[in-house]
Amino acid sequence: MMILLVNCNQTNSSTKIDENRFSINSEKIVNEISESKKSVASIIIIQPFEGISKNQVSFIYSELKKVIPQVVLNEAITLPSCAYYRPRNRYRADTLNLFLKERTKDGYVTIGLTNKDISTGNGNIIDWGVMGLAYMPGKSCTVSPFRLSKKNINEQ
Repeated sequence: MMILLVNCNQTNSSTKIDENRFSINSEKIVNEISESKKSVASIIIIQPFEGISKNQVSFIYSELKKVIPQVVLNEAITLPSCAYYRPRNRYRADTLNLFLKERTKDGYVTIGLTNKDISTGNGNIIDWGVMGLAYMPGKSCTVSPFRLSKKNINEQ
C-alpha cells in the first residue's frame, strides 16, 4: 500500500484569468511561503487500529520514513465504536479522522491505518466506500487497504 501526501490547489480550466490582477510582489511571496511553512506538520504519527497486520504497518512506516524522517509509529488501538456504520458493516472515515484529530497536537499529522472497510458521504450517497480520506488542511487522515487487490498490495 502506498500513501501519497500532496498539497494542491484545484483550478477550473474553463475559468478566465484577468492577467491585470496579477503582479509579482516578491516580499509578499516570501511572507506567504514563510507562513505556509509554519503550518506544515513537523512530525507524522502512524496510528494503526487493531486488526491491520504488523507487517503492513512496518512496511508503510519504513517507506514513509525514507521520505519524511520525523515519523512516529504508535501501538495499535481499538477502532472507536462511534465510527461503526452497522447497515453496511463499515467504519466511517470522517468519524475516524475526527477521532484522530482530537488526539493530535499542533505541528503533528496522524495517519490512521485500518484493514476494515471505510466510507464517507459523497453527494447524495450517504455511505460511499473509500480507500482513504483526508481533509486539507487537516491534522489527520485514515487509510485502508480493504479495497485494494490482495495481490501485490505493497505495490499499490
